Amino acid sequence: THWERIDIELKGAIIKRNNIVKEQAAQGHNNYFLPHCPDGIYDVNEYEKVTIKEAYPGIDWELFRKQDGTLKYNFIVRPGADYKQIELLYKSKTPLKINEQGQLELYTGYGNVKENTPVSFYEGKEISTKYVQQHQQLIRFEEDNGFETSIRFHLAGNQSNLTSPLIIDPQLTWAT
Repeated sequence: THWERIDIELKGAIIKRNNIVKEQAAQGHNNYFLPHCPDGIYDVNEYEKVTIKEAYPGIDWELFRKQDGTLKYNFIVRPGADYKQIELLYKSKTPLKINEQGQLELYTGYGNVKENTPVSFYEGKEISTKYVQQHQQLIRFEEDNGFETSIRFHLAGNQSNLTSPLIIDPQLTWAT
């Protein structure tokens, strides 16, 4: 069988139920029927924005729907926190790569996924930001061979004495 799947984990993050802030509930509900819950999960709410406070110490993870309906996420790094704690762990059937433009690319049989070069903002100013690959290794994934790729962010300049929040803004794009 042919399959494609991409999992993204925040390596080392601690996500506590009490730290999940949901905003702007959408009308209606969803029902899910999955192999691990064949009786179904009913009346699941959707939200326009979910913030996971303290995903890493001093760092919040925001996920929200843009006006065009696509998913977006940011990391909010508060003063005293170290953005270098953030590590994205991608698990996929095919290898992830950082192209010459600094974008993350993943090619699948059903279309391609691209995350544009991230940007960061501090006190209204843009800070040059890059993806950095920590490692990539072959793993067992979905009872087949796959890849695990660790990605971190690198920001230009010294970010150790922040006096207001720093926003790291990856730019997710789906292409077919």
